[in-house]
Amino acid sequence: QPPRPISIAAEDVAKLRSAGLSDDVVAQWFADGEFDAGPPPAFRAATPFKATWISQRYASVLERAFGSPVIVTVKQERAA
Repeated sequence: QPPRPISIAAEDVAKLRSAGLSDDVVAQWFADGEFDAGPPPAFRAATPFKATWISQRYASVLERAFGSPVIVTVKQERAA
């Protein structure tokens, strides 16, 4: 299976990896989202399911990676 394209910045990928997430986890759950440095830092997940999953399972990892609690929401579709 080909690797998923990663739309988040390389520095954000590096932060996630340094906080202990594997390349597979980054690709599966974060690659199609968007980070905002804030303050407060925020992550916009591609789907509501991903937002819930990330909030429930990776909140402490995100806090470690970005230095404070990260607000997780869902990306809004852009109007054409």
